[in-house]
Amino acid sequence: MGKKGLKDIKNQNTNLVMQQIMQARSISRIELAQETGLSPSTVSSIVADLLGKGVIVETGTQTVEKGRSRKDLSIAADFGSVAVFEISRRSVFFCLFDMCLETLISTCISKQRVTGNDLFELLVETVNTHADQNIRGIGLLLQDDVQLSDLNTIYDTGYASATISLQGALSSQLHIPVSEETCSSFTITNAFNEKTLHEKVNCAHVMLGEKVFTMVTIDGQKVPLRSEFCKELLSENTGTKEVNQLLNTLCTMFDIEKIFMMGIDLQFYQKLKLQNKHVELIQVHTEDTDTLSPRMAEKVRNELLFI
Repeated sequence: MGKKGLKDIKNQNTNLVMQQIMQARSISRIELAQETGLSPSTVSSIVADLLGKGVIVETGTQTVEKGRSRKDLSIAADFGSVAVFEISRRSVFFCLFDMCLETLISTCISKQRVTGNDLFELLVETVNTHADQNIRGIGLLLQDDVQLSDLNTIYDTGYASATISLQGALSSQLHIPVSEETCSSFTITNAFNEKTLHEKVNCAHVMLGEKVFTMVTIDGQKVPLRSEFCKELLSENTGTKEVNQLLNTLCTMFDIEKIFMMGIDLQFYQKLKLQNKHVELIQVHTEDTDTLSPRMAEKVRNELLFI
């Protein structure tokens, strides 16, 4: 096997170990070997490498097992931090999390609309102000009222000035990864992961809010939909009639078994009727922003720590 093949296997094994440590929060080497199916020697080698890099730490917790003691392992909280900016047309919130996803800072950095270069400079200044926290990644959570034009930034590349996205400008300026999500689509993605991650089920997710977001999954793969798909079926004053039309169109176009509905109350949900009686309609309670920011931090952290 070539060097590339061996490196890929090592990376896969490292990701397996990291995943177990993240899920368990505190776990021993013996348990890692049992959970991952890797040999104790392989686990020991990976753990030694991660300890050397400072990604994980020995917690000092010792548990006696058959006369032997052990030291549990966990993510090193001080390996760095993750910044999440929640941006709307009315305010900008800043949250900072350590690598164990404990909140370090949560504050409003602007109580008015900030766009373009003013927004870019505000975020850069905030990150630089907290340079001592070793921010390794940034998550941008965009409320539904934010327009793409609000995020355009005139950025000087050193050779010329160009209008680029806020995400691209931040990544270029700060030299750290930047992830971007809209609150609605991120809510749908989280619901998709929780409800269908372990199910091979063909389904649709529909979220009603200031905008309507739809995701269709067939054979475990997301089906791309045109951006105007929902607009063509829904009017500005969306009611049960229009939503029923959207749902039944999805049932006609795709061979789906379930539709998960978000952003509606029980009374609205009870008025929805599917013509296809074989499709199950399920109401999902959506999360508020207080839970979306930690989830965004987790997404950014995992992208940083997985190889």
